[in-house]
Amino acid sequence: MILPTLVLSSCSQKIVFDVDYNVTLNPENTYFAGEPVKFDITGNVDNLMMYTGEIGSEYRYKDRYEVAVEDVKSAELTLSIKGNYGSSIGGMTVYLSETFEGLDGSDAEKDREYINSLTTQMDDQENIPGWEKVPYVETKQDDGKFVNVTVDISKYVGHFAIAFHWHPSIYTTSGGESSARRTYRVNGEMDIDLGTGTPQSLTLKDFGYTNFMFGSWYESPYEHDKKDDKGTFNSQVRYNDNSGMITFIGESSTVHPDEPINAWVFSNPVSLNSVSNDKPLVVKDMQNYISSYEYTWNEPGTYTVTFVGMNANYAGASKEVHEFKITILEKVK
Repeated sequence: MILPTLVLSSCSQKIVFDVDYNVTLNPENTYFAGEPVKFDITGNVDNLMMYTGEIGSEYRYKDRYEVAVEDVKSAELTLSIKGNYGSSIGGMTVYLSETFEGLDGSDAEKDREYINSLTTQMDDQENIPGWEKVPYVETKQDDGKFVNVTVDISKYVGHFAIAFHWHPSIYTTSGGESSARRTYRVNGEMDIDLGTGTPQSLTLKDFGYTNFMFGSWYESPYEHDKKDDKGTFNSQVRYNDNSGMITFIGESSTVHPDEPINAWVFSNPVSLNSVSNDKPLVVKDMQNYISSYEYTWNEPGTYTVTFVGMNANYAGASKEVHEFKITILEKVK
């Protein structure tokens, strides 16, 4: 009889005390921006949190980890591209994609086949189905100068990828004189306003890349930032050097006179609409007792304020939510 009695006694301790609390607005509140609003708290609650209703602290977004593409306020990409050395312009083409899944990065034949399929589909204006060509047009007057081009990338925030096709040619005069294959320095910034607070800024440095080099002289098509026997980076792609976030370094027309430079750089696809879920303020935990709480809204407006009370132990949890609509007025000076 002893053992069953102990078991029943143990089971009887598995109790979660239901949350039973109340929050009311203190009658002395004035509801002006910059002045504290007092909440009176009574009842039984171990842990109490408050969502203020401000951007970044809204209860409705407690489980949101991305913003819907149609809700994004704005997203722009600005590229700065500079071409140097060599007289033959037009050796850099840039593309955007919302479907590209990335290169393999280790299976060269697979990646070569994919890139060859792109060039096979390319028309005379270098357009590729499924990719948007960035409207960057190089002129001889731009030689040695950074040229800016801005693109609306709102449609790409859910899935963004950028690709650079470097294909500099050798310019030969009627007299047979040749010039170097052109170098390009590329910088880029993104300004994205998801409507969740402070707009975010990104640069090309914030993404990972895989490049693919088609020249027979490369030991690996994925090589980059590699010096040649003379200690130079000729015909190489460099990342984050002193002059560009991505730099495509050309070469003399005599280095590989019978084979063109043909290289691609693809970014790893990313989501630009990812956000952190909204967070509450901790009003009370099990270690303290409170009968009131004050919070100050510094901006006028109508806020949905949500208190979430919870009692929890090893046996389970009990939750209770209280919501208020509070209008904060601008204080007249």
